[in-house]
Amino acid sequence: AVTGKLGASAAGWLALKKGLAGHGFVKKKFMKPPVRINEMQKIVGFVDAATDLSDGLLIGVYNICEESGCGAEITGVPIDEGVAEVAKRLRKTAFDLACIGSDYELLLAIPKEKITEAKKRARLYEIGEFVKGRGVRMGGKKLARRGFQHFQ
Repeated sequence: AVTGKLGASAAGWLALKKGLAGHGFVKKKFMKPPVRINEMQKIVGFVDAATDLSDGLLIGVYNICEESGCGAEITGVPIDEGVAEVAKRLRKTAFDLACIGSDYELLLAIPKEKITEAKKRARLYEIGEFVKGRGVRMGGKKLARRGFQHFQ
């Protein structure tokens, strides 16, 4: 699960970088990312693993998978408002922007038997599940590890 919708911060960064007029919501998300301390305090007992998504969705998922010795199947990604419009202008997909990074949302591994109760305590979006095996897949296709690369 993730603590919020994704892609807005990267969309805001790219809109600013490319000088795109408008897109105030996503620019604001880049300039002032959310802090999810309250959410974590409400659900800390439900979470088996967590990471922030500052380097992008796929890097976050891969990091948890590699440290936990498992794979993941992504079934859906909550995309923030305004992301698709910026993505279209840049000839990218909204999913591409969710993978770039700068979203300071949290990726949480919550057991199936605990997710319903956790969602009552904090706004969470289910994005899939951790599975046996290796790699990250969506719709049956293996997804490459991509996102923000430090020092490149």
